[in-house]
Amino acid sequence: DNLQRWNFNALWLIGVWERSTASAKIKQFCGNPEAASSAYSLFDYDIAWELGGEKAYENLRDRCALRGIKLASDMVPNHTGIYSRWIIEHPEYFIQASEPPYPNYTFTGPNLSDHPDIELRIEDRYYTREDAAVVFQHIDRRSGKIRYIYHGNDGTNMPWNDTAQLNLLDPVVREELINTIKKVASKFSIIRFDAAMILSKKHYQRLWFPAPGQGGAIPSRSDYAISKQTFHKMMPKEFWRDVVDRFNEDMPNTLLLAEAFWLMEGYFVRSLGMHRVYNSAFMHMFMKEENDKYRKLIKNTIEFDPEILKRYVNFMSNPDEETAINQFGKGDKYFGICVMMATLPGLPMFAHGQIEGFTEKYGMEYRRAYYDEHVDSHLVERHAKEIFPLLRKRYLFSQVQNFELFDFHDGYRHVNENVISFTNRVGDEKTLVFYNNSFFRVSGMIKNSSGKRIKPQYVDNKAPEDNWETSNVEDQKVAPNELEFKSLSTALQIRPHDGFFYTFKDMISGMEFIRSGAEFLNDGFSVTLNGYEYHVYIGFKEVYDTDGSYARLNQYLHGQGTPSLSLTLLELNLIDVHRAIMDFFSKDILQELKRHAGLVTDAMNVEEFSTPFTMRFTSVLNRIAEYKNVQFKSNAAMTRLMKELSILKGYSSYITQDGNGETGKYWLLNRQSAEDHVYTDILVMYTVVKRLLLETEEATGDDPYSLYDSLLLEKPLWQAIIRLGDKYHEAKYEFDLLRILESTENIYNRKGIFNPEGKVEPEPLPLPTISLLEKNEVQAFLGLNDYQGVKYFSKEQFVQLMTWVFTLNGLRYAERMVRKGGDKVKDQAGIFKLFSSKEFTQAVTVMAKYTDGLINLAIHSGYRFEPFISAIPKRHESLWSPAPAPVKPAKKTAIRKAAGKKSQAKKPAEKKTKERKAPAPKKEAIKTSTAKLKKSTKTGRKK
Repeated sequence: DNLQRWNFNALWLIGVWERSTASAKIKQFCGNPEAASSAYSLFDYDIAWELGGEKAYENLRDRCALRGIKLASDMVPNHTGIYSRWIIEHPEYFIQASEPPYPNYTFTGPNLSDHPDIELRIEDRYYTREDAAVVFQHIDRRSGKIRYIYHGNDGTNMPWNDTAQLNLLDPVVREELINTIKKVASKFSIIRFDAAMILSKKHYQRLWFPAPGQGGAIPSRSDYAISKQTFHKMMPKEFWRDVVDRFNEDMPNTLLLAEAFWLMEGYFVRSLGMHRVYNSAFMHMFMKEENDKYRKLIKNTIEFDPEILKRYVNFMSNPDEETAINQFGKGDKYFGICVMMATLPGLPMFAHGQIEGFTEKYGMEYRRAYYDEHVDSHLVERHAKEIFPLLRKRYLFSQVQNFELFDFHDGYRHVNENVISFTNRVGDEKTLVFYNNSFFRVSGMIKNSSGKRIKPQYVDNKAPEDNWETSNVEDQKVAPNELEFKSLSTALQIRPHDGFFYTFKDMISGMEFIRSGAEFLNDGFSVTLNGYEYHVYIGFKEVYDTDGSYARLNQYLHGQGTPSLSLTLLELNLIDVHRAIMDFFSKDILQELKRHAGLVTDAMNVEEFSTPFTMRFTSVLNRIAEYKNVQFKSNAAMTRLMKELSILKGYSSYITQDGNGETGKYWLLNRQSAEDHVYTDILVMYTVVKRLLLETEEATGDDPYSLYDSLLLEKPLWQAIIRLGDKYHEAKYEFDLLRILESTENIYNRKGIFNPEGKVEPEPLPLPTISLLEKNEVQAFLGLNDYQGVKYFSKEQFVQLMTWVFTLNGLRYAERMVRKGGDKVKDQAGIFKLFSSKEFTQAVTVMAKYTDGLINLAIHSGYRFEPFISAIPKRHESLWSPAPAPVKPAKKTAIRKAAGKKSQAKKPAEKKTKERKAPAPKKEAIKTSTAKLKKSTKTGRKK
């Protein structure tokens, strides 16, 4: 499931075949009791019983197939294990001698064979590490014949002492090998040939049958020298050419992949027709930062035959090499080269443990890991963000028909070899890639591509006559008229005419860009790259500028990126509105607002705004009116604003009298210091912005919350706030929270809690409190984090959240009560009187009590998010007394009589009401709770 989600479509399994038991014995005799047999010392090509055999393979194959993942496996054509089926049944298949090549070889050690008729011994001094013999002893007890069979060897180091070298000059062996490859292909649609370059004619002769007088890479093989002509007669055709031709005809759906080094990569693709071939230069040159050499390799390849480039297998680690993390680290260099692997033509191959950040290099004899390593979750997440999306778009990067390599020129027009830059295209989808494989910051531009051969020599699996003696020569000269050079605008199919602009996006940063078509043609593409920085631009879209807006946007950005081009364009159109808002919210205007709201010591009693205030407020309204094409009555708007500031003044005066009491402790302004004015500034700004949105709603009919977003008010308001002082950045989360809380349902508007409208409605699920807490922005404010699988939130941030909720909802209730009062609440005195009423006081007290209940619930949950959320509905009824149920007519009379006589019948009535569970109107719910708190007989008469 992970592989599918990460966009991998093939899985290479190492060690699935039945291994030679002698391999494990040798290692154990040499002092490693835990050693297993090498995955490349094979008994035969049957699924290992240790892994579950055929049934286990079929199970994995089917599960992978359901997820679109193909299975790949090794095939080792050069040798078998020292103890294998062919060693038992066909010892003549191997390169051998009737006598030891050196007289000091002795074979007196343990018998490594499991077969009663065969004895196998390696040379004695392998066990003492004194020598590395090139042969082992094979004794057939049935005939008594003794053979000395050569170990597998590539001539670069010591022989592989658990292997036996096959003799490919024997046509029977070659045919048996091809049949074995077909057997492997019946199970695996991708086959990797181990050390395939050893079986090329050039290197096979060099290693095993050197030309006379040339010596040999393997000791003693000069004794078996033969001429090139004789060798060619014995192996007239390249073995791999024969394999590829027969597979293309008989099993065309099999992908053949060759591990080939020694500058044989191009020859394997061009002359031998191999479907894919290892490109070790990718790993080594990028790791050593030999960037000029790698760029030259790509240039030479596309100049000679571009098709070779797409058949390379690019990798950052291989079982024989150090792990990718040990070579490249976990930082920007690693990810930059990983981006190259994912975006260059060819086949990207990731190693085991590379994504998880493992550093242990596993030996082929390992049964288990010896390092105690854990998955680096940050590394996996960065892969998921930057690399896996690129793998999903491999169709855009994998082909070479439209691939173009560019030189990166610095300010002095010198080519900077450290920057790899190229384009590619499939249909109308295009990409432009940059990577700086050096520590140093660079700036420059690209304009014209490097030369690429127009008509590739290699087409449709048809190769020219192979020249196996000069197979590593890749720099054959190509006539200049065969090369094609393209401008960047041509490579990306850009129209350089007036009015044409192109938008595109960087897959790495997510930023969006715009350039004119003329810029691509005349100036190329300029970019600045930090050390190991990379960009992958995709999503090129052509737009025609009909009204000059794209030209203004291009001039405004000047080559820089933006999170959203559409939003930036909208910002440009709203620039007059935003400037007016930022000019309005200056320190002097905010101070005047706070005086009218009674939030400073020198409060104003005059219900008129100053001239500068009037001019700036009118300017804001005019800018919004011009943008929305409507008209406002600025005097009426300011009158309403003054009324709202008076409400804020009255409410603040009322609630601050309680100080740290039941209601005052949750009033926002009681929680800031005398020197700190952050919350008072935000509160008056909130009041003004709300009035602006309500005026706009009245004129346009648009919802205030959508207006806030469509006018992009967050940006100018926040810029206005941060100009007020250094400490205002601390209130950024609170500022963002205002938009959420204003558009969220009042958490107190529910049965048995606080319902000023007195409506009867069923209690919904989830509760408004839960809906609020499940918003991503609110969870970010709460600092929600995961520790050992449990989500926790911040105590301080939760208290702050509830303080904001209490403050804003209290103000909403105050405004509703003033509107409800009508003409009775005309001036400040009327507002004070209203807020001092018992009904208002009781409602605010209930709000505070509910807030207390939520905070206590958070404490009891240990600030664990999920237990807290699940406990809210369960404790909902226990936090508040339920409303009285509707009573039958007969009992109504009894209640009236009891209330009229002012008898003690009140208490039983209350008790009886408390026992009922049926819902009642919310207005009655408030009165019931109040009755319980105040124990008033008047409440009983009201009921």
